[in-house]
Amino acid sequence: ILGKILSALVLTVLQMISLGIAYFLGKRLTTQMFGPEAAGKEGEALALLGKVVSRTGWGKLLLGMLVILLGIFFFSLLAGLAGASVSKIEELAEAMKTYQMVLMLSMYVGMALVIWQLVGGLNPNVVKGVCVLPLSAPFVVPGYLLIGKIGAGVALASVVTLVVVDVCLLWFTARVYESLIFYNGKALKLKDIFQLARNKHLGAKEGKQ
Repeated sequence: ILGKILSALVLTVLQMISLGIAYFLGKRLTTQMFGPEAAGKEGEALALLGKVVSRTGWGKLLLGMLVILLGIFFFSLLAGLAGASVSKIEELAEAMKTYQMVLMLSMYVGMALVIWQLVGGLNPNVVKGVCVLPLSAPFVVPGYLLIGKIGAGVALASVVTLVVVDVCLLWFTARVYESLIFYNGKALKLKDIFQLARNKHLGAKEGKQ
């Protein structure tokens, strides 16, 4: 399960880097071949990037990117856990409904936070709590870092929380995956998955004894 997720994560990062490089190379080539009018104002994107970096700082930008990557890892583990609960591809859509609801709820929490702040004042402790919460942190922390609504300390706390939760969730998902790799039957509910992981843990302890 770790290999599957890390390979997809590396591919996502490489695609993002490739798109950025292709954009700037394409803009440069277009300018040289057809003149600056064809590609827009020369250096406009670089100037905007420079302003963001100078105002935010590379440290905060890297923290924001790290939160995004850890968030992708977190939701990928949840998706793997949902996929492990079924033995037939026809049942996968049903199993993914819960995962999709969690994903949408997490996104809406971030949207609600922004709307709430636009409408009226919001307690700073609530903002910090939402930023540290693993479900909502990937949707909130990067943007709030860029506009200066939170400091590097809150972002670092979010990173630490996501790392701890990701490690625990990876351990749990790996146990469920191992128990269900040859499973063939009806789709499991959440309580069944927890029971499987618990039995796996108890079996491992008895084997050591």
